[in-house]
Amino acid sequence: MHRTTDGKTFHGEASAIGHQEDIEEAKKGNTMLKSGESVGAILRALGKTVADEILDQVTKESKLVISHWQCRDTPGYQPRYFEPGLLIYVGGDAGSWSGSYGNTITTRDLARYAEDSRSVLEPNAKDHTS
Repeated sequence: MHRTTDGKTFHGEASAIGHQEDIEEAKKGNTMLKSGESVGAILRALGKTVADEILDQVTKESKLVISHWQCRDTPGYQPRYFEPGLLIYVGGDAGSWSGSYGNTITTRDLARYAEDSRSVLEPNAKDHTS
């Protein structure tokens, strides 16, 4: 058995190494997210494909509307951190019936929520016309 730094065990060494690499990627992504980098820039820095250019405007400060999580249209969910596999935890309080809520989502879903016209990417949106 092979154990990774998050305590998970794997039968095969290759699987353990792959998971450990995912952990290290998430750590790098979290450092960059904390420093204010956009999700798009983080993905590119890690050698990943960016699902949608809107991710260049999404930072830890962005406020998203995720309608099936909330009871009102107020943007309130923010990217909080990356998990192994580059899933991103999004959390906050935008009126869900049980209070604050969060969950992991894919970067493709993050792009979809960022596209919602009610989401607030300012002041992080970059002017691409200059």
